Amino acid sequence: MTTKQNGAMMRAKMAAGLLMAGLALTGLVRAEDGGADVKMKPLQFGGLQEFGMVHSGLLGSTPIQLMKDEWIDHFGTFIVQEALINDRLELQGGIGGIFEWPKPEKTNEEYGGSQYKMFYVGPSIAKATYHFGGMDGMFSLGGGMFPFKSNPDANDLGGYLLRSQPYPTSLTTGGNGGLTVIGDQFTMLQGFQGKMQAGNLGLDMLLTTETGLPPLYDWSLAFLANYKVADGLLDLGAGVEFKRLIQIKSEKTSVEALENSYFQKNGTWYSGQVANYNNPASFLSTQARRAYAKNTPADSAIGNALMVRAQAMLAIVDSLKQGGPWLDATNRVPGAKYYTPAGTMVMARAGLDLKKIIASDAFSPEDLRLYGEIAILGVKDYPVYYEKVTDRMPIMLGFNFPTFHILDLLSVQWEYFNSPNLNNTYTMGEKNWAIPYLPEDGLFSQKEWNDLTTKDNYAWSIVARKRILGALTVNAQVARDHMRTIGTDWFYGSRFEPNEILHKTSSWYWMFQLGWNL
Repeated sequence: MTTKQNGAMMRAKMAAGLLMAGLALTGLVRAEDGGADVKMKPLQFGGLQEFGMVHSGLLGSTPIQLMKDEWIDHFGTFIVQEALINDRLELQGGIGGIFEWPKPEKTNEEYGGSQYKMFYVGPSIAKATYHFGGMDGMFSLGGGMFPFKSNPDANDLGGYLLRSQPYPTSLTTGGNGGLTVIGDQFTMLQGFQGKMQAGNLGLDMLLTTETGLPPLYDWSLAFLANYKVADGLLDLGAGVEFKRLIQIKSEKTSVEALENSYFQKNGTWYSGQVANYNNPASFLSTQARRAYAKNTPADSAIGNALMVRAQAMLAIVDSLKQGGPWLDATNRVPGAKYYTPAGTMVMARAGLDLKKIIASDAFSPEDLRLYGEIAILGVKDYPVYYEKVTDRMPIMLGFNFPTFHILDLLSVQWEYFNSPNLNNTYTMGEKNWAIPYLPEDGLFSQKEWNDLTTKDNYAWSIVARKRILGALTVNAQVARDHMRTIGTDWFYGSRFEPNEILHKTSSWYWMFQLGWNL
């Protein structure tokens, strides 16, 4: 049976399963709707004003440019209504929106300018959940569009399982699904959720469709578990996600193009993407010319060594050009394999609540929590770009310092992520290729080509929060995280910048947010 036939069969089975689940849920509701008891919960509404400044960063626009003291401003609002039918069927519906100003701000009153307001409006939640045995029952099953947070301690960094991609490897941060900088660090999901809660053990199953990053519509399956020990002294969690397990169009998920291929020649693995060799060759040639210009024997020797490396790269480029010795009549390498963004990701987390040991009324509920998270963003290695699993392994540690009710939260987080590739989604958005972004611009390369990837291994975040009068929330955040702004030049997903704005460890921002809700 061919790959396409397998994919069609999987899609048919999934559709049948979803239909059966829907019919079962409908039957459960109809069995009880003879005397429906509808309870409307109080209407919820709120808003936020957020502003701050990126002290230093990078925009992957055209042309690529550095950011210096760039002002950020967001405004948002939402409204949510919930209802409970017969103490079993929970209905949630809401709408919200965020005002954004795209970056970079291009001065032009006609087409090509970008000094305009963008408004992202859509469901803040639209979900139906059936609770078996009532709201206090052990099991529930629901679906729709809904927020989900995989790590309750992720105040900024972390929550990797549902906020990352395996190939090409990328991380993101941001509140409200990334549309704000500060806020609850959830992921907006579309699909189905099954949940079980049995005492200290909680289990979640998520079947969700990909609507944020191309290739679109693939379905992913995730399982998460959490367990509380000693009355919450220790909170343990783990999860696995089978990313793009069910592919709607497999030819889009694994693109059979030369640039997305990898192959072996004489015991050495190569990529079919010419830029992987041409771009570093161009950089090395430029460095050689600079060395020759110094006109000393030592610098000339350095230039010669650089040119030898560049020529070796260019020989590979010649082999990959149309008509080259490695290509067949279809402009592909015979026997080549192809990268795919599908993969298995796993995570583990732990939180220690020291207030269970040092009991005192002087502490706020979030004080004295020590927590951490580790993930593998793709358990399978691939030649050339994804050769070591430790290169896809972010590690986060955090601690909530006590403020003795001065603040509700003072969180400090630290992250280590030693990826040899840029945290960038451009190739996925451009061609659906599952390969890293291979830069041409000198802003990414200094002593060696693409050596910026050695300067972005550490991330950090400080978050302060205070609730006032039960309705106002004041937030402040200083961080070097994985923030992305809305981009002027990008037209895939939510139009986020392909590259993280804070492109190296010394980049940072400050942000302030005033929120209100009832």
